[in-house]
Amino acid sequence: MTEIAFHFNAPDKLAYACRLLRKAVASGARVRHSLVMANTFVGGQITLENGYTVLGQSSCVDITNFDLDKGQKYSFDDAIRQIWPLEGYLLAEMMHLDRQLQASIDALNDELAPSTPS
Repeated sequence: MTEIAFHFNAPDKLAYACRLLRKAVASGARVRHSLVMANTFVGGQITLENGYTVLGQSSCVDITNFDLDKGQKYSFDDAIRQIWPLEGYLLAEMMHLDRQLQASIDALNDELAPSTPS
């Protein structure tokens, strides 16, 4: 059976996710992000290693309060938040496939096992 460990007790899960993503990027994973700005809107795009794209966004009400650095951070954080449900689905699918594979192996072993006479 597949063993999957995760730090469920991380105090700030978003900060933990950001650290994981930065670590993946630093280790050479193919994760890309880009930014688009328009007055008070900043959109961030993260392209995951498998090619799937997640879009994050941030905006402010008043252009005098606009801060590009904060907008980049918030749009990036928004994109990372959207990755978690996808990762949860992937984890559930992997666990399901693992159970199916184990059941198939068990069934084959039962069929191939020599029957003992009573």
